[in-house]
Amino acid sequence: MRLQIEQLRLVTIVLVAPLLNVLLNILINKISEQHPLGIRKELIWWLTILISVTLAFLSLSDAEVYDYKLGYFALALIVIFVFHCLYIWRKYLLSISSKILASSRRKKILFQGTLLISLLVILTIWVFREIDTTKKIRLEKNEASNLRYEKNLDYFAEGVKIKNDEIKYHALKEGIKDLQEIRNVRKSWFVNEYPTTTPIYNLQQITNYLEKSQAVQEQDISEHPLWTLEFSPDGELIATGGWDTKIYLLDKSLKPIDTQQGLEEVITSVSFNSQRDTLAVGTRRSTLQTFHVNQRNKLQLSNVNSWNTDTGQGGILTLSFNPVKNDIIATAGWDGKVRLWNIRSKRRIDEFRNHQDPVRSISFSSDGKILATAGEDGKVFLPELDKFKTFSKYGNTSTQNWIWSINFQPNGKLLGVAGEDGKVGIWNTSSGEFIKKWDTKQGRVTNVRFSSDGEQIATAGWNGTVKLWNLSGKLMGKWNIPSPITSLSFSPKSKQIAAARLDGKVSLWNIKQLDDKELNELINRSCKILNENPNRVQEEDIEKLCPKPNN
Repeated sequence: MRLQIEQLRLVTIVLVAPLLNVLLNILINKISEQHPLGIRKELIWWLTILISVTLAFLSLSDAEVYDYKLGYFALALIVIFVFHCLYIWRKYLLSISSKILASSRRKKILFQGTLLISLLVILTIWVFREIDTTKKIRLEKNEASNLRYEKNLDYFAEGVKIKNDEIKYHALKEGIKDLQEIRNVRKSWFVNEYPTTTPIYNLQQITNYLEKSQAVQEQDISEHPLWTLEFSPDGELIATGGWDTKIYLLDKSLKPIDTQQGLEEVITSVSFNSQRDTLAVGTRRSTLQTFHVNQRNKLQLSNVNSWNTDTGQGGILTLSFNPVKNDIIATAGWDGKVRLWNIRSKRRIDEFRNHQDPVRSISFSSDGKILATAGEDGKVFLPELDKFKTFSKYGNTSTQNWIWSINFQPNGKLLGVAGEDGKVGIWNTSSGEFIKKWDTKQGRVTNVRFSSDGEQIATAGWNGTVKLWNLSGKLMGKWNIPSPITSLSFSPKSKQIAAARLDGKVSLWNIKQLDDKELNELINRSCKILNENPNRVQEEDIEKLCPKPNN
C-alpha cells in the first residue's frame, strides 16, 4: 500500500508538469494576444519547474519514502531546465568573446544566466543531500527493522533447536530479503556504509549452517571454563586462560602456538604490554605473574616472574598495562583496592581505594593518565594518575547492580559501561554524564569493548550472544553460541572479535564489511540452497527472490 501511494505521487507530478506548461501558454497567449517569445517563454519554464520541483520536494520530505524516485525526478526537471536555458542563451554564449562588451543588455542576460545556473547547481547538491538523508533516516531510525533483523536469527536458532526445517528455510528466505534491501540502499552515491550490518552477519550464519560449513571459527582449548582473553596490540596473538591454571597462546586464526602451566591457580585476567613483549597474568590467589613473549611467539618466564599482590581471598579480578609506560601495570580485585606496580622491580608504586566492594573492571585512557575503575558497588571512578588524592566520583550507573566491564574509547572522550542488568551506557568522561544508554537484552553483560576507530561497541552476554552496536545504540550485528561468554576482545584493526567461553572454547568472528562482489556471492549461495530445497518455501517466493538467469 505504501509503495502504491508513492507511485501515485510520482505519476501525478509527471502529469502535472506538462499540464502546467500548456495552461501557462494559454494564459499568456490570452493576455498578450500573441505567441509568447523571449522572456515570456522563460517565465513559463520558470513557473513550471518551480511548481513541479516544489511538489517533488514536498513528497521527498517524508522520511518514510520508499524508493526515492521523487527526488531523482526533481533532479531530472532541474537538468532539463538547465539545458533549456543553455539553448536559449546559445547565441550569446557563442559570441561572448567578440561581442559581450558591446551590449549592456547582453551583459545583463549573461549575468542572469550565470546566476541562475549557479543557483541550480546549489539546488541540485541540496536535493542529493536530501535523498541521502532520507535514506539514512529511514534505516537508521527504524527500530522495527533492526528488531526484525535480530529476531530473524533467533527464529532460525529456534528452528535448529526443535529441528523444524520449515522454520529454518523461512528464516533463510527472510534473510535474503533483508540483505537485498540493505544492498539496494548501499547503491546510493552518498551512502558509504551500511546503516546496519545485522542482515549480512545473519545470512552468513544461516547459510553457513545449512551448507554444513562452520558458521563461527572455534577452537577447543580446555575441558574447563575459560575466564579471560585478550588480543595482542598488533592483532597477531590471542592469550587466554581459566580454571585449568594454564596460559594459552593462539594466533589470529585460533591456531595454538604455545601453552604454559601457571602457578596451579585459577587465571582470572591477562594483559599484553604495548610492545607485545610481556604478558601479565592475574590469578584468584592474588598472584601476578609475567611472561616474556619471544620473537618466535613462545612464552618464557621473565626474570622477575611472580609476586603476591595482597588483593584478598578472591584474588585479582582484573589487570591492565599502562599503554604508555610499558613497565607499569594496574591490578584490582576482591578487596576493592587498585594498585600500580612496576613489573621489573615488583615494587608497588601506589594504591588507592574508591570502592567498598570488589572491583570487576579497570581501563586506562590511551594517554595512560586516567585509570577508570568499576565494581560490584555499581560505581565508576576516574582518578587522574598524577593526582592520586583527587578523584572524580561519577556515582551510580544503575541501581543496585554490579558493573562487570568498562572500556575507554581510543580517543578517551567516551567510556563504555556494562553490567549485571544487561544495559550498556556511554559516558562523557569530561562531564561524567550518560549520553546514551540502552538494554542489550543479553542478560548479564560480561564485557564491553570499543573498536579501534571508536565508532562501534561490542558486548558479550551471559546468554551466549555477541552483539555489535554503533554509538547511537543501533544493533549492527549479532552472533549466537551455545555457551555463556566470559571475556571478549576486539582486534586492534577492528576486523575480528574473539571471545572466551564457559565451555572451554574460543570463538572468532570476522566482521569486515563485505564489498558488492562478496555480497552477491553470499546471496547466490543462499539462493542455491533455496533452489535445491524447493519444497521448503513457496515456489513463487523463490522465483521472486532468486530469479534464474535467462539462457
